[in-house]
Order: sequence, then C-alpha cells, then structure tokens
Amino acid sequence: MPEILLILFIIGALLGISAMVLITIGEVKAMNRASDVADGLVASLKPYDRVIDKAKRRILVVGDSTAYGVGASSPENSLVGRLGEHYADAEIINLGQNRAVIADALKQLKLVSKQKFSLVILLVGGNDVTHFTPREELRKNTQRLYRRARKLSLNVIHIPTGDVGRAPVLPRVTRPAFSWRSKVAREIFMSLSPENGIVFVDLYDIETKLPVDQTFYAVDFFHPSDIGYAAWFEIIKPYLPRI
Repeated sequence: MPEILLILFIIGALLGISAMVLITIGEVKAMNRASDVADGLVASLKPYDRVIDKAKRRILVVGDSTAYGVGASSPENSLVGRLGEHYADAEIINLGQNRAVIADALKQLKLVSKQKFSLVILLVGGNDVTHFTPREELRKNTQRLYRRARKLSLNVIHIPTGDVGRAPVLPRVTRPAFSWRSKVAREIFMSLSPENGIVFVDLYDIETKLPVDQTFYAVDFFHPSDIGYAAWFEIIKPYLPRI
C-alpha cells in the first residue's frame, strides 16, 4: 500500500508540474503578444513635450515608457501631459524612451548636461525590475543618476513604477518574483534618495489601493491607461514643488 500511495503521489506531482508548464507557456505567449501591442502603442504615440522660447521655467523628464506615455490615448493624457497642464507656462523637454533602464536614463541626462532646469523628473526603474538588473549594478547606476540629475536642477523627483508584479500580463508564477524584485529596487531608491537630495515618490504601497482591472491598465495590460496615469498623477501632485 505505501508503494501505491508513493506512485500515485509521484504521478499527481508530475501532472501538476505538466499543467503548470502548460499554463506558464500560455502566459508567456500572452506576454509576448502584449509586448507587440506595446510596440504598436509606441508607434502610434508621440511623447508629450512643449517648447517655449525663453521660458522662465524649464522641466526635464527622462526615463522609460511611462515618461514616453505608452498606454495613454494621447500625449495630453499621459503622466507628462498632466504635468504640463499643472505647470502651464513651463517648457517641457521629454527624453523618455520605451524599455529604458536607469543606465539609459543616465545617457539621456548626458544629452543635456550643459543645461539647467527648474525641475527634473526621473520616470525610470521599472525595467530594471523586469530585466533583473543585478542589485549592485542597480545601486551604482541609481547613485550616478541622482548625482547627475542634481547637477541639472535643485529640484529632482524620482517616480519609479511601484509593484511591477501586479501587472496582469505577467505570468502568475512569476509575479511573486517581480514583486520581490520591486521591493529590492524600492529599498535602493529609498536609501539613496535622501542623501542625494532627491524626492522619492513611493508608489509601491499606495498602488495596492488602486484597482487592478481593465480600466487601470492599457490594452497591453502592463502600462497604465488614461485612468491609470490620472491616478498616478493624483498621488504625485503633492510632491510637485512650486518653481
């Protein structure tokens, strides 16, 4: 009898593993399709910016797809578009790029290294989670990002994505790993931002109170929709300085 139970247990375990593999393969395919959808969103959207000759207030935005505005129905409905509405007479220079990591944001800052700004917004960090940037490399790059940004402005705000593991497009079996990685990145940002004079906006805990449904996410189920970006902006607004 014990041998039969052991055999049944092994068979059950194998069936369970097989089912999990099949589910995971299906979800990975769905994630790849969503990535294609995101590329389509990028192709159909222009990042929000605004050129004003001899502007008294200048705002620089660097970062990833959230800076670019992927998921929004129009540039004005993106996070940076809402920032432009808030600072109605400010020039907005947006260097955001889809899929950028912090190392890429460093290159973006280098493009304007001889300029000065009233405010610098860093919308980056989420892709370092999904790309599994090694912890020490992430720490070093973040330190360099903060120091370089502070040379451009006295006002620097870092707004990385919160819990990446909440995105519906991610395979269910991988979500805990992405949530853990989000926490690791968050700890690095929270430890380095005060000593560098950076305002860090922590979306991780606040996002747990936001809905995870079709209204919050865009059609790729990864990037925020118009509603998602609006919710983010309401969280961020109290941190915006008078410039």
